Amino acid sequence: MEGTTDLLKPVTEIYRQHLVQYKRKKDTAQDIPVFIYIRSTVYRCRSSVLPPVLKSLKDIIILDSLKFLENGDPFVISDNPAPHRLIALCYPQSCIILPVKTN
Repeated sequence: MEGTTDLLKPVTEIYRQHLVQYKRKKDTAQDIPVFIYIRSTVYRCRSSVLPPVLKSLKDIIILDSLKFLENGDPFVISDNPAPHRLIALCYPQSCIILPVKTN
């Protein structure tokens, strides 16, 4: 896989794109394996670079290094675990606006 944008594309689409590029370069695709034969290997490789699928909000772990901006201001303004987890992220400038009520 070439980059992070490939992680958003279906594996079959990535395969087809690379197949077309290879055909243009070599004028043949004879030595390229058919997708069905490499499918499990491709999906296994892809899953090794993707984070695991979370089952619930309890599984979300916010590292301390991500809770603050580079200048030290808090970015996570709320991480309330009970009774239902609610995570709020906010820039300090936006926190100034939040308390203001509008009619």
